[in-house]
Amino acid sequence: MVNVTSGGHRLSDIRWDDPHFTTGYDGMLAYGQSKTANVLFAVELDRRWAEDGIRGYAFTQAWSSPPTSGRGWPRAKSGHPG
Repeated sequence: MVNVTSGGHRLSDIRWDDPHFTTGYDGMLAYGQSKTANVLFAVELDRRWAEDGIRGYAFTQAWSSPPTSGRGWPRAKSGHPG
C-alpha cells in the first residue's frame, strides 16, 4: 500500500490530547498532523502485515519527481529530500 503524503509531517506531531483541535485550531498544524497520521498509518500497516507480503509505504512526490511536479511546485534544491 502506498500512502501519498508530503514533507508537511515535519510541521506537527499528533496532538493526542486534542487531535480534533477543539481547544484552538491552526490550519498548518492540522495539515502537519494529517501528514504525520499518513506516515504512521503506513508504518503500522507495514509492521502488522509485512510477514504476509503486504507492505506499507509513505511516498512523497517531491522526493522522486522531475524538477517540477507538473503543478509548478519546484523540488527542494538542497541535498535534503522534501
